[in-house]
Amino acid sequence: MSVVRVNQIQDTSTNVAANISGGVVTFTNSIIQPTPTRPSFYAANLNGTTWNGGTLTGADTSGYGYSNGSMSYNSSTGELTVPLTGLYMISFGILQTPNSGRGEANVQRQPSGGSYGAIFTIDGNGTTTFDTIGIGFTFILTASDKLKVTRNSGTAYAYAHPSHFINVAYIGA
Repeated sequence: MSVVRVNQIQDTSTNVAANISGGVVTFTNSIIQPTPTRPSFYAANLNGTTWNGGTLTGADTSGYGYSNGSMSYNSSTGELTVPLTGLYMISFGILQTPNSGRGEANVQRQPSGGSYGAIFTIDGNGTTTFDTIGIGFTFILTASDKLKVTRNSGTAYAYAHPSHFINVAYIGA
């Protein structure tokens, strides 16, 4: 086995160097840019009663939530506004009550100046036990688009619960 010991590595064509000390690599004259903040939003313990009335709303009250990078959430209307144009990972969940029939939920999008329309629909199966309707998917959104989770059928557990959630994260342009 061979061991190579160095304290500096340098690319002679670009003059980019890496200093190595104690297992830590430090770049000088670096062309590598830091990763910018990626907007993201997560909130759980949302109100199942409001989903039963049409739209999942509410605000987290138990530490299940965060917002990063200028995502704007209106807890009264359940609307989330995205700050950048690009590809987003979107997920949500609803805890469906036992024996409440087939559940169906939508993520709806409202483009700036437009009206809401479903961009994704998922069905639950309405078992005799609690069942979560949930999904994750990617979608291209434009800055200032609004999202909300709505109900087509079924009955959610009628209280705030960690399984009532929405998560939206910017992946990139």
